[in-house]
Amino acid sequence: MRTTLHLLITTAAFFCTLKARSQTYVFAQLQGFITMNTTGWNMNGAAAVGDTPGDVDPFNNEMVLTNVVQNTNGGIFYGTPINLAMCTRWTAEFEYRVWDGTGADGLAFCFLPNPPVGFLIGSDMGLPPAAPGLKVVFDSFDNCGNMNPELQIYEGTGYGECIAGISKIDNALGNMWFLRSTNYNAARITYDNGLIQVYVNGNLMLSANFPINYVGYMGFTASTGNSTDRHSIRNVIIYTEQATSNAGPDVSICSGGTTQIGAANNANYHYSWSPVNGLNQTNISNPQVTLTNGANTPVVEQYIVSTSMANNAGVCPTNDTVNVTVNPMPLADFSIADDTICLNVQTGITYTGNMTGTAAYTWNFDGGTVASGAGQGPYQVSWATPGNKTVTLSVSQYGCTSTLFTQNIEVLPQPVASFAAPPQLCLNETGNISYNGAPLGPTATYTWDFDGGTVASGTDGGPYDVSWGTAGTVNVSLEISQFGCTSPVQTQAITIYPIPTSAFTVAPAICEGKTTTLTYTGTAGAGAGYDWDFDGAQVISGNGQGPYQMGGNTIGAFQITLSVTENGCTSPETTQPFEVQEAPSVDFSATTVTGCNPLPVQFNNLTPAQPGNTFHWLASNGNTSTLENPVITFPQTGSFTIFLKVTNALGCADSLTRTNYISVIPQPVAGFNVVPVEITMADPMATISDESQNADFWSYTVGDGNTYTVPSFTHNYTAPGDYIIQQTVSNTIGCMDVMTIPVRVMPASSAYIPNSFTPGVNGINDRWLPVISFITHYNLTIFDRWGGVVLVSENIYEGWDGTYHNAGDPAKGDVFSYRIRYTELTGKARELFGHITVIR
Repeated sequence: MRTTLHLLITTAAFFCTLKARSQTYVFAQLQGFITMNTTGWNMNGAAAVGDTPGDVDPFNNEMVLTNVVQNTNGGIFYGTPINLAMCTRWTAEFEYRVWDGTGADGLAFCFLPNPPVGFLIGSDMGLPPAAPGLKVVFDSFDNCGNMNPELQIYEGTGYGECIAGISKIDNALGNMWFLRSTNYNAARITYDNGLIQVYVNGNLMLSANFPINYVGYMGFTASTGNSTDRHSIRNVIIYTEQATSNAGPDVSICSGGTTQIGAANNANYHYSWSPVNGLNQTNISNPQVTLTNGANTPVVEQYIVSTSMANNAGVCPTNDTVNVTVNPMPLADFSIADDTICLNVQTGITYTGNMTGTAAYTWNFDGGTVASGAGQGPYQVSWATPGNKTVTLSVSQYGCTSTLFTQNIEVLPQPVASFAAPPQLCLNETGNISYNGAPLGPTATYTWDFDGGTVASGTDGGPYDVSWGTAGTVNVSLEISQFGCTSPVQTQAITIYPIPTSAFTVAPAICEGKTTTLTYTGTAGAGAGYDWDFDGAQVISGNGQGPYQMGGNTIGAFQITLSVTENGCTSPETTQPFEVQEAPSVDFSATTVTGCNPLPVQFNNLTPAQPGNTFHWLASNGNTSTLENPVITFPQTGSFTIFLKVTNALGCADSLTRTNYISVIPQPVAGFNVVPVEITMADPMATISDESQNADFWSYTVGDGNTYTVPSFTHNYTAPGDYIIQQTVSNTIGCMDVMTIPVRVMPASSAYIPNSFTPGVNGINDRWLPVISFITHYNLTIFDRWGGVVLVSENIYEGWDGTYHNAGDPAKGDVFSYRIRYTELTGKARELFGHITVIR
């Protein structure tokens, strides 16, 4: 069962009328154990998922609306609206926390008619001045002079603590300090036909009556104003009153079957099912479904039940879905490749029904032998006895079983093929071949295969006159068919003597002055006749079949020819080319012969091309290559000799050496030092010292638009920021290197220390707070005139409220001394001393 909220859309808004007395339907949630789930919610301003010191776990399961920052705001609203003109009762429960700062504006639960996107401000709870709607405000700092904190309910345009028509309760009785607390507190807001009640930690704190009849969005906003606090919420859940849909569990039926869906009837509910196909009724809680499936796989029909309150049918429904799987009724149909076959001859049986291979198949082949096949098949089956055979099949799948399907096969006897043929023939000699088995009727069919032979005469059972134009062993075969039955194939071998061949091997080319061997590779024996023509090529030794030793003293290209005669058969002529070549003449060049290390050099082979040339390069720095035109890199400085050897496909080789051909000079290396790399505007000068090597020229950029061309210098920065100092060095032939160092220029620290304040006098200037900027590691100690410690604090935002340790008895009006220790951004420690006058 999959239950979803369905809100009826009318004039571009969702409506719901809730008449039941229990609010159990969860309309919206903003929760999470490890990480808060914000699906369906829209965040504004500083709002973000995070973790605060107000809970015991380290997880990001809280919605932080604002952090401890002045004049900031944040908000989050649920993206689905509801219409309070029809949805007359709801409850919002959540936990909230306001703390970690100096006491800021507070937070609000809102119901606004316009989607709150992009209009929040840094004060007035983050609400825009002209925003209409309902606001339940947890105000930690009341600007109207009332006792802080204060709880407020207001419905109308804009928001302000002091405007007319707002319902509120302040802390005059001193029992509302939980509105701003280090821990989370539980809040519950209920709406019942205009009556709004606000509970905190289970206690009813404030009620008001504001009937609302418009469509709006629920959410939260917060702001810090001119002070600071972290505002956060968690475990948000909003309940409404709606019917609960139950379409029942998913079910399966066979095609044509009937099943029931849904659940027990609730008299308070109105039901509507869709689609209507297959349903016996569409307005009850548990209709019956009858469906068919003509396919070969299950079909899923999904039904949706829309449930609403019976006294307001169709309004504010919820939906649930159920899947009805309609399984196909299996068919056991199959086809037989040949329903009349011969004894021991296989026939194919193929399933043609509508099921897949995963179904259960029950076959009966009536005594047949299964050569191959399983499950669905296909099968190859033969029978060892003649006669009529009956094959049957039933199929089961998805819990459904087919009717039994039956087909018949007739099994006939087989003929036997037998024939006479000569055991051997000469190439192209005619042989006599004929059938010699039992006499057959005129309907018999003879299928001969003479294995490539040429038939001069003969039909049916023969005799045949056949010759072969290819030497070797041929296989003559016969197959006989009668009454649809085919005999096994009978085969006899005939040897065909070959005509000799004149093949021989010789190197296609050799180098001048070398020798090679010519070898006969044909089929004739040593006693055959060999007719050679060497075309003027030098023959050193050899006769008859060979082998022959061929010389390379005569340069040129030749054609060597041979024909062979054996047993009166003469081979076709074979011709092979033979060439005697000169050795290669080596030459090369380089595109660059002088440069800085590491120096890549492109070498170019200039040796005239010959077939199969290979290359061996060797530089005196130890680098080698077999490429024709390699790139060789010289990482060291000095002069280097280059050697190239070229060898052609025949092994003819030559070489060339160029002494001290490549010259490599040192590469300039950038290097410099900056002191210091972290500077303040109190002393913004940096000293740049050159540490480069092999440089002839220098160029610097210092990140603020200034440049230098000297090796070392000093530079004053005029503004804080992060800068990159870059050094570029080069030598006289244009080789370059670059190095960069980042420099940070930080603002100078400043301090403003008040010398008096009036705690508890008139609500103004109640806290003494030093203002110190651009520092770290802050420590404040306040002493009375006898050296007693009144306050120790490391919180730069805490200050002193005029009591002992900001939590004890008030200090009397007197002069106190202070000591402030802090560290500037550069790491330099500072210490300030002074006096404070407490005026009461």
